[in-house]
Amino acid sequence: MKQFADFNYSEKLAKLEAIVQSLQSTSTELDEAIKLHAEGQTLAKELKEFLSKAENEVMQHIAKAD
Repeated sequence: MKQFADFNYSEKLAKLEAIVQSLQSTSTELDEAIKLHAEGQTLAKELKEFLSKAENEVMQHIAKAD
Protein backbone atom coordinates (compact mmCIF):
# COMPACT_ATOMS: atom_id res chain seq x y z
CA MET A 1 0.00 0.00 0.00
CA LYS A 2 3.04 2.25 -0.09
CA GLN A 3 1.94 3.53 -3.50
CA PHE A 4 -1.19 4.95 -1.86
CA ALA A 5 0.55 6.76 0.99
CA ASP A 6 0.61 10.18 -0.67
CA PHE A 7 -2.91 10.00 -2.11
CA ASN A 8 -5.64 11.50 0.05
CA TYR A 9 -8.81 9.98 -1.39
CA SER A 10 -11.16 11.68 1.07
CA GLU A 11 -9.67 15.10 0.43
CA LYS A 12 -9.88 14.73 -3.35
CA LEU A 13 -13.43 13.39 -3.16
CA ALA A 14 -14.48 16.32 -0.96
CA LYS A 15 -12.94 18.74 -3.46
CA LEU A 16 -14.81 17.04 -6.32
CA GLU A 17 -18.08 17.25 -4.36
CA ALA A 18 -17.46 20.97 -3.76
CA ILE A 19 -16.87 21.46 -7.47
CA VAL A 20 -20.13 19.69 -8.30
CA GLN A 21 -21.97 21.95 -5.84
CA SER A 22 -20.41 25.03 -7.44
CA LEU A 23 -21.34 23.85 -10.92
CA GLN A 24 -24.92 23.26 -9.82
CA SER A 25 -25.11 26.79 -8.46
CA THR A 26 -26.78 29.29 -10.75
CA SER A 27 -24.42 32.02 -9.53
CA THR A 28 -21.24 30.45 -10.98
CA GLU A 29 -19.94 32.47 -13.91
CA LEU A 30 -19.30 30.66 -17.20
CA ASP A 31 -15.52 31.15 -17.14
CA GLU A 32 -15.34 29.80 -13.60
CA ALA A 33 -17.64 26.90 -14.49
CA ILE A 34 -15.35 25.91 -17.36
CA LYS A 35 -12.32 25.92 -15.05
CA LEU A 36 -14.19 23.96 -12.39
CA HIS A 37 -15.36 21.41 -14.94
CA ALA A 38 -11.79 20.80 -16.11
CA GLU A 39 -10.57 20.47 -12.53
CA GLY A 40 -13.44 18.11 -11.73
CA GLN A 41 -12.62 15.93 -14.74
CA THR A 42 -9.02 15.67 -13.57
CA LEU A 43 -10.04 14.79 -10.03
CA ALA A 44 -12.57 12.21 -11.23
CA LYS A 45 -9.89 10.55 -13.36
CA GLU A 46 -7.42 10.49 -10.45
CA LEU A 47 -10.03 8.99 -8.12
CA LYS A 48 -11.01 6.34 -10.65
CA GLU A 49 -7.37 5.36 -11.22
CA PHE A 50 -6.77 5.19 -7.47
CA LEU A 51 -9.76 2.90 -6.96
CA SER A 52 -8.69 0.70 -9.85
CA LYS A 53 -5.17 0.31 -8.43
CA ALA A 54 -6.56 -0.39 -4.97
CA GLU A 55 -8.92 -3.01 -6.38
CA ASN A 56 -6.05 -4.68 -8.24
CA GLU A 57 -3.97 -4.78 -5.07
CA VAL A 58 -6.83 -6.32 -3.09
CA MET A 59 -7.34 -8.93 -5.80
CA GLN A 60 -3.61 -9.79 -5.67
CA HIS A 61 -3.80 -10.26 -1.91
CA ILE A 62 -6.85 -12.48 -2.29
CA ALA A 63 -5.10 -14.55 -4.95
CA LYS A 64 -2.05 -15.00 -2.70
CA ALA A 65 -4.28 -16.13 0.16
CA ASP A 66 -5.80 -18.90 -1.96
